[in-house]
Amino acid sequence: MAAMDGSARRAIAYDNDEEHVLHDACGVVGVVSSCLPMNDTDVPSVLGLAMLALQHRGQESAGMATTDGTTIKNHKGMGLVSHIFSEQELTRLSGVAGIGHTRYPTSGHSEMLNCQPFIVDSIHGHIALAHNGELVNAKQLRQSVLSRGVGLSSQSDSELILQLLTLKPTAS
Repeated sequence: MAAMDGSARRAIAYDNDEEHVLHDACGVVGVVSSCLPMNDTDVPSVLGLAMLALQHRGQESAGMATTDGTTIKNHKGMGLVSHIFSEQELTRLSGVAGIGHTRYPTSGHSEMLNCQPFIVDSIHGHIALAHNGELVNAKQLRQSVLSRGVGLSSQSDSELILQLLTLKPTAS
């Protein structure tokens, strides 16, 4: 692995002498309330403050997903955390746990469909995922998922991970 120009980039050399540059500067945060009856942790507000602190890690978009243990609520948008999350929106996102993400584009275009967290309803229940980084074998994994009839709505490696988590294992 070689450092390049002091930024958050790494060059990875592969067996076929191809060199890929990985960018890894998204902000990812999770908050879990203790769930005690007297606990008054405002999970969305804590997430929002943490995401503001991580805003330097990604300024393209931001998103948050929270759960009450049964359902997942989410909100995401393009731009800065302070422009995306109003007090009203944070109140709507009440829950006992949540994840937040500020995006620095590493793959895919700068558009709403690449905003995280990604959420899917599967046979395992609802799953929300926020991820930082790139999969070195994303092209092969994407082809594998598509060949199994699963559609992907973005170019994000994070959506790919989420779909892989929900797939039924193949028989060996």
